Amino acid sequence: SFMLKNDFESISTDKKWILADGAPFCKNSELSTGNARSGKIAFSLPFKDSYAMDYEILNPVPGRKYQISIWRYGAGESAYLVVSSANADLFYDTSKGAEETDDKGWSKISVTFRVPTGYSENKLKVYLWNTGDSPAWFDDFEIVQFK
Repeated sequence: SFMLKNDFESISTDKKWILADGAPFCKNSELSTGNARSGKIAFSLPFKDSYAMDYEILNPVPGRKYQISIWRYGAGESAYLVVSSANADLFYDTSKGAEETDDKGWSKISVTFRVPTGYSENKLKVYLWNTGDSPAWFDDFEIVQFK
């Protein structure tokens, strides 16, 4: 299996990208230093229908299994992780509630899925969505790609 972790502390010199292992991970937007689980930086989704991250799994292989997790603070179940194809009719899945909570009130949420047989798009989008009225923060992303 292959694993990628990101605590969102590493930013490219031109400030356009959040980096992971020195390579672009996603565009640098919605980051805040107001509340973080590790380091000083986390994604901030302060209001209803705010989004962040937009990480892309490129050329997903049908049948391959992924497990994606992130830690969330605030907003309860109205803020979550989404995995979707560009045409959401082809593939759409979301995290379903907290799996564990740490002593500072951060909750771990995750999505485990298999790329559908015959999947025809060249990527899957992974993003954060706050559908509620209270603010949420997200930190410490992890994706595992199984063989």
